[in-house]
Amino acid sequence: MTTVNFFRTMNEKDLTTLENQFNNPQFTVIARLLFEGVRGYECSEITNLKVEDINFETKALKLHDSKGSERDLAVSDKCINLLKQAIEQKSFIYKSSRDNELREREFVNSEYVIRPIKTIKETTTPVSQYVLYARLQLLKEFCNENIKEFTREITKKFNNESGFVQRKLSKQELDQIDEKCSIPQLAVVVRLIHEGVTPQEIVNLKRQDVNFETNELLLTDVNGNQRKLEVSENCIQSIAKALEQIKQKEIPENDYVLKPSKALETLFTKTEDQCTLQEVVYKYNTVMEWYDHFKIGTDE
Repeated sequence: MTTVNFFRTMNEKDLTTLENQFNNPQFTVIARLLFEGVRGYECSEITNLKVEDINFETKALKLHDSKGSERDLAVSDKCINLLKQAIEQKSFIYKSSRDNELREREFVNSEYVIRPIKTIKETTTPVSQYVLYARLQLLKEFCNENIKEFTREITKKFNNESGFVQRKLSKQELDQIDEKCSIPQLAVVVRLIHEGVTPQEIVNLKRQDVNFETNELLLTDVNGNQRKLEVSENCIQSIAKALEQIKQKEIPENDYVLKPSKALETLFTKTEDQCTLQEVVYKYNTVMEWYDHFKIGTDE
């Protein structure tokens, strides 16, 4: 079995290895959801996820946080397929620690994706975050990793490494990124997000959606809803530079402002002409990590 560094070096390849080797979707789907940016207070976006919240056609989830917030999130084909398996899963086989015999336990029938094991007392409420932590703990043991404070830090760690956390940037910092970042296809992501464009709207943004005269963008969300947004001249210039970058051979020419990178094909689901949501988040985090090092160098 390939050892999966589940905590420090989690990536698409490692996660796929885990999913293929640990044949229990009710467990592995939790790690997949965390990896793709599902979070919430005490992982409540996962515990509150119902079957009806999944749009299998658009590959989007409607997420509900325990504090009352709601948002839509596009996920990968792998995530959708794993969600289907978790929903269809009726039971699982385990080895009893008492006599080492194989036994079967059934899951509760429920409208929620993550379901508890059947007991004498049936429940139709969401599982607690401790059920998630316990299942992730089993995944950790399966991977034979020594992960200290895993259950206490799981939400924070996965979100920081795999999800989207927007940074507040000053005008000076944005100008430095525009000036010093030599890859316009990366810099434009930071500029767009700063101006109020969501990652999913960036995925859908096309050349014809940009009005270079009025500095307006026609934005489309995961459900096809559209809105207009007026942006700064600097943002328009950043978009123009990103569109010019198609001259580089690894970037395909198409109508989308943000192009899928061939260099990242091993990390994300391959698409012919459209960047994935996960790649947008990855590019944003990459720029911010680079900029942190850049600032340290200039401060010294």
